[in-house]
Amino acid sequence: MDLLQTNKENRTIFSEGVTFVLFYMLKSIKFSESSYLCAEFSIINVIIYTTMVNYKDLGLVNTKEMFAKAIKGGYAIPAFNFNNMEQMQAIIKAAVETKSPVILQVSKGARQYANATLLRYMAQGAVEYAKELGCPNPQIVLHLDHGDTFETCKSCIDSGFSSVMIDGSHLPYEENVALTKKVVDYAHQFDVTVEGELGVLAGVEDEVSSDHHTYTDPEEVIVLLTVLTNLLRNSATSTRRLAKWFLLHWHSKYWMQ
Repeated sequence: MDLLQTNKENRTIFSEGVTFVLFYMLKSIKFSESSYLCAEFSIINVIIYTTMVNYKDLGLVNTKEMFAKAIKGGYAIPAFNFNNMEQMQAIIKAAVETKSPVILQVSKGARQYANATLLRYMAQGAVEYAKELGCPNPQIVLHLDHGDTFETCKSCIDSGFSSVMIDGSHLPYEENVALTKKVVDYAHQFDVTVEGELGVLAGVEDEVSSDHHTYTDPEEVIVLLTVLTNLLRNSATSTRRLAKWFLLHWHSKYWMQ
């Protein structure tokens, strides 16, 4: 049975089946009742917490088509960080009133504050709230802002985020490229879009900090995009897919001019 694809009802049936087998297995080797209960609790927890939630099941979208339409239409898409329900309500209400797609951004710290499970249902609630306000097909993205590790990005993808940012700007360039490539490789299995970052701004961005700023070297941009293009080619996908899948956040005096 593929745990990643099971719904709540199937997980319950599976849990009951595991409990039945576990009961007789442990009884046969003369475990105590308390040991059996501990083992049962542990295995059911594994079942619950290894079940992946796909953002599409929450009614969310990724940024692929959203950005393509924005580029074609010549407009910008707002991205707002939020930390609680009231902020999210205001963002969704404004997006519906202005008939705008929107990106709901959550930092690593905000996700810890809000709780990953509650945040997932808040995102699903945002979609339903937009429908209640008269938007039949809400275009809402749930995006991790400045994720600093592969594990953080993976956890967000597994819990229903439709877009993630891996900020490796605090790392040496080669390590940043390798980390970004690893996140892209994992995210694209689940149709999740990825944002990366080159260059450094002085200051603190959640858990990513620097006491100096460094403009992005345009040559480094070319190298990073080449690496990711080769990654997609090697995974039997079109190199044109890169422009749809990957957003590069970079700091450059050339861009500012």
